[in-house]
Amino acid sequence: MAITLFGTTSTPADNGAQAGPGPVAVTPPASMLAGDLPFLVGLYRDVDVGGNTGIPNLFNGSNVAAEHGGQRWSSAQPVFKEAVKPFLTFKVHYAGWTGFNGAWAANPSLTVDTGVEALSAVMPVFRPTSAGKRWVPNIGPVTANFAAPTGPNFTVTVPSITTLTKHGSQSHVILAGVATGDANTWGNISGTGWTFIGHFRNLNCASPDQSLALMYKIQTASGASLDVTLDQLTLGGDAGVSFIMAMTEVDAPVAAAAGAGTRVQSGKATSTAAGTTLTASPAAAFTAGNTIVGYLNTEAPGVNGNTHDVSTTTGQELYIVKRETSDRLFDESVLYWHPNLTGAPTGVTLTHGGADSVLRAMIVHEVAGGTEIDALGGRRWTGQDAFSPEVISAYPTVTPSVAGCYCFGGAFAATAGNTDWYAAIAPWLEREVLEPPPAGDSIISSFDFVQDAPAAVTFEATADLGADHLPMFLILRPAVAGGPFPPWRPRIQESA
Repeated sequence: MAITLFGTTSTPADNGAQAGPGPVAVTPPASMLAGDLPFLVGLYRDVDVGGNTGIPNLFNGSNVAAEHGGQRWSSAQPVFKEAVKPFLTFKVHYAGWTGFNGAWAANPSLTVDTGVEALSAVMPVFRPTSAGKRWVPNIGPVTANFAAPTGPNFTVTVPSITTLTKHGSQSHVILAGVATGDANTWGNISGTGWTFIGHFRNLNCASPDQSLALMYKIQTASGASLDVTLDQLTLGGDAGVSFIMAMTEVDAPVAAAAGAGTRVQSGKATSTAAGTTLTASPAAAFTAGNTIVGYLNTEAPGVNGNTHDVSTTTGQELYIVKRETSDRLFDESVLYWHPNLTGAPTGVTLTHGGADSVLRAMIVHEVAGGTEIDALGGRRWTGQDAFSPEVISAYPTVTPSVAGCYCFGGAFAATAGNTDWYAAIAPWLEREVLEPPPAGDSIISSFDFVQDAPAAVTFEATADLGADHLPMFLILRPAVAGGPFPPWRPRIQESA
């Protein structure tokens, strides 16, 4: 059995009209199952400004939540077409790691900071091969601007990417999209294994039109996705923007030892090198059977389209469970985790293939025994005042399911003059602090505490200056030695 496309919905429906700034809600396909992988693809056309104000996000620039539907969303780097008007901006969100948690709290929605031009939201949903699978990022998004195609066919090509085997799995879903600032219809798709999802035109009466087309391919063996082409069937000859990315389904990991919920040690590393590796090492080698959890940040990760590869120094691949991007400064932060260390590695290494990507900083914590993810959250936070302190908060507030949970948080802020977090809001304690070069440009920190009895948890910290922040957290419950893990609880919670 292979991954399948379960269904697709959109706002507006094809050939409808929908203006920004939103929020623009999408009704998910009916009868989804826990573990399904929903994408939320946003497209905004800005005829005047372009850039950061026109990015379709789950949170707008005032940090007011659009509705997230109770899911744990990650986001990929936005895609811009800004060389000539109209400005177009893609952004792809996806409910990674566990996928859909089994219950929608409300219809999810997207918003832009300002503007009344065309804003489209499309949700394709994919079903895994079996229940209990997890979803991890593979490659992408790889992005491009394409020139106006020429007749008679007005053909646009999205170039191939090469998927990687992740945690022993070669089962991938590849999603690709093209967009223009015109009401094009699309068809005549060509490319081995590629299937057309549909085109979604937005005839917004407040501005000129836009068109979005989506395609997908299912792989059961890692390798080249091969090019996919399609034609602008009507109103041909429009330039636009494209993206392509891949997600991989993997088996849930199993712990080798019972969890103790206490931090053993931590380590950190920083660099301004581009396209190389970065290793964070604590004072002593890690202990087999323990948990690794960490937070990292890179600059300009979307330029080349690769996602982060994080592994121990002995080659054990770690699980990327959440990604979040800063739209203004093109930073990306990642939460990674593994409940069952093998061997005695001396550190954790981040590799990234992009020549333009700066591997800015990473922090790693070792936790005694095995764990399972009880809750996770985080969001992109746009600073409101770049010259004064600001309290930032990850999202949502959650209550752990059992006693003895280990709570881990990571936070990044980027603006000239940022040198420290004033304090974490109790009971969080700051553990590691990094000020990546150049001095005063950014700050990255880790925080943690052990919760003796279940109580509501909010991850908050105060930055010394307002900026773009990327706060994220994990709550890890102790695992049973040898597994299997308790089933994932369908929790009504939100994260951007």
